[in-house]
Amino acid sequence: MSAVTSVLANIKERKESRLPYQGELEYTCDSISSKACWSSVSHQGASIAMGRYLSPGRLIQITQDEHELIGYVVWCKPTQHTETFLAGIRFIETGIEASFTVLSARVQDLLGTRQHNTFNQEPISVQ
Repeated sequence: MSAVTSVLANIKERKESRLPYQGELEYTCDSISSKACWSSVSHQGASIAMGRYLSPGRLIQITQDEHELIGYVVWCKPTQHTETFLAGIRFIETGIEASFTVLSARVQDLLGTRQHNTFNQEPISVQ
């Protein structure tokens, strides 16, 4: 079984649902650092949008809010009508624990948005 075949099998067998997530991050791959944006996250991985192609199997270090996530690129594909790429990242080692921090930040964002929307609703008049 080739590496590409095993990667595609892993994508099809993904059991964790991903949550949409927005925000900037910094990443380092092959000693080159750059900025990217979150697309979605789960407790085992994420997809990120970036300005360059990264081949599957490469190690990547993601840094956000003083937390580091280590992973490897599972897939990378160009996005339509833009000059960016979307990459699937699988967290390894301490990445899984650190990813809970990312997910926790997402939950806090959602709760803050929910509270903001609740407070800004028009009062219900009783007649």
